[in-house]
Amino acid sequence: MSHNIRLFAPAKINLTLVVTGKRPDGYHVLDSLVAFADFGDVIEMSEASNFSFSVSGPFSSMFAPEEADASTSSENIAVRAVYALAAAKRRPPNVSLHLIKNLPLASGLGGGSADAAAVVRGLQKLWGITADAAYLPELLKNLGADVPVCWLCSPQRVRGIGDILEDAPRFPALSVVLVNPLKPCPTADVFRRHQGFHKALPFMPAAFETVNEFVEFLGAQGNDLLPAALQVVPEIGACLEALSEQTGCFLSRLSGSGATCFGVFEDRLQSQDAAKRLARLFPAWWVQACVVG
Repeated sequence: MSHNIRLFAPAKINLTLVVTGKRPDGYHVLDSLVAFADFGDVIEMSEASNFSFSVSGPFSSMFAPEEADASTSSENIAVRAVYALAAAKRRPPNVSLHLIKNLPLASGLGGGSADAAAVVRGLQKLWGITADAAYLPELLKNLGADVPVCWLCSPQRVRGIGDILEDAPRFPALSVVLVNPLKPCPTADVFRRHQGFHKALPFMPAAFETVNEFVEFLGAQGNDLLPAALQVVPEIGACLEALSEQTGCFLSRLSGSGATCFGVFEDRLQSQDAAKRLARLFPAWWVQACVVG
């Protein structure tokens, strides 16, 4: 009997990000607090006689034809996840895979990594793969640096090149507005422009009891990639300014390598009002209210 599976691939938010060094192989070493939103892409999959891949949703048109190529060499990380897991299981990749793309591409929200992680979770159900399969950690890491944390899909402190994960301190859910000027901000371009390194994140308690307490901590941190991201997409500055001007905004910050920025608000009503106002003022931008935790 055929199974139809629908999975949520949430946006990944870097609440704070420090670049602590660079390895001899060129990879930058990070220390970041990562959390996940209640908004993201959707993966639909079912058993099939052959592999197929299709894309729909608000940002499906951003895919180049070769990115939707249903082959092992595809540039699309969700497709590569299917082929990688099929190879590990020594079985044909006979799956119909459909991606509903709700997140902008190259936006600093880990959308592709979240898609790949959701594909792996779905195939675990479809193909009867246990969560403790010995090959999974290496497979996830080889798909991309952000895939392991997206597979866990819970707040984490991420260090190294994404390979060192530990539970983040507990904190209350955050009412957030995401804003993207719809200008691609490729991660590689940002890291090429980054200069200088800093110390790791400071000591953190086991839990932050209130939003104010957590926001105060976040406000003392930052995102080391902001100066480089501004060189790639100068409009990021306007996004941060627009967010900070909204009523109830505690802080505004770049997520990951950009170009998506987020603002943390006092409550959900204020974040929703701010999102409506920003969408009206800046119709060319992507704006989304969500909850992050």
